[in-house]
Amino acid sequence: MKKFFVLLLMFFCIKLKAQNASELIYSGKLSATVKSTNISGIFLEDGWIFMKGSIDGKERLFLYDTGAMITVLSKELVSNKGSDNKISLEDPTGTTTDSSLILTDIRFNDFNFEKIVCAVADLSSFQNQSCRKIDGIIGANLLKLANWKLEPSNGKVTSSKEPFIPAFSSSGIDIEYYNKLLPLIEISLDNKKQWVLIDTGSTSYLELNNDFIKSSKFKKQKKITVEGINITINGEDRRTTALIYVEEFTLQGISFKNLPTLISKDKPIIGSKFINGVTTIFNFSENKLYLDSQKESVVFNSLKNFDMNFCLNEKNQLSVCFLWDKSNSGIKYGDQVIKINGESIDILSDEDYCRIKQNILEQDNINVTIKSNREQLNFSLTKKNR
Repeated sequence: MKKFFVLLLMFFCIKLKAQNASELIYSGKLSATVKSTNISGIFLEDGWIFMKGSIDGKERLFLYDTGAMITVLSKELVSNKGSDNKISLEDPTGTTTDSSLILTDIRFNDFNFEKIVCAVADLSSFQNQSCRKIDGIIGANLLKLANWKLEPSNGKVTSSKEPFIPAFSSSGIDIEYYNKLLPLIEISLDNKKQWVLIDTGSTSYLELNNDFIKSSKFKKQKKITVEGINITINGEDRRTTALIYVEEFTLQGISFKNLPTLISKDKPIIGSKFINGVTTIFNFSENKLYLDSQKESVVFNSLKNFDMNFCLNEKNQLSVCFLWDKSNSGIKYGDQVIKINGESIDILSDEDYCRIKQNILEQDNINVTIKSNREQLNFSLTKKNR
């Protein structure tokens, strides 16, 4: 069972409630006596990119997120720090929440990022569903203060004051910015130009807008209807999209084949699963993106899943939170799972949920009992290539 919900932390609308808050977002700086530093990175199969840093001398784990305009810290981490500055964050669903703003230093090995403005938010939704506790999300207001090299193949993240020199001959891809912070590049697909956000906080490969698909050759391609949860900075939201496979897509001389692509009404993005297939350089100081691969083509495997995925609902029950094709399964979004392989399941702790989830991940066949409209239904599920 691969997780296929998406974390979108793109703050499309920022409403500042203090006169100096707008200036604070862009006011951080990098302090370092060396040109570059290696950071312990964690690249997960399901797309998340994490790196280890420290605040006040204590090691912390952060999500690396180019799609977040500002850095976010968990409420638990900064419960003792107050602030009069407020910010209103609007996520892609249109939901807004007010958050405190604080200034803090965040260190990554030899690099100290000083006076970084951070929003304070409840990250429990992400932590509960991903089974990974994080202390914060490193957003574009910190990332743009340096240059970054992501190497998934050896688990390395490198930060540099000076631009990286690619190991290959290339002029790079020009980066533009939304609100001076979010990195955008222009791609060509089916001879059409499209601006996309490079969003390492999303576990997608590629997402395109419905309007783009309607005017391209892909409108005739068979689509798989996908229904699931979307985790945002303000919690969870139900989401319906479609999945297609782009046979071939070329970017900076690298051919990406069999590329899983979500079609939705949202903004177009290139997500972290795409990034995890190559070495990626963000030379923010010169507004350039470089992609490097030891192969001329990167072939993505078909997604192998059960017809559904399971998550914790608001009652701490295991429920169906993702359907690949609801017309085939006979199971509905939101149905409660009461047994897996004969094991009864009721109210779950976070630890129980993570244990069950890992167990499901390791199996190709499972038997589940679903409670749907007060009726109990039994199903035998086998992982399929989608």
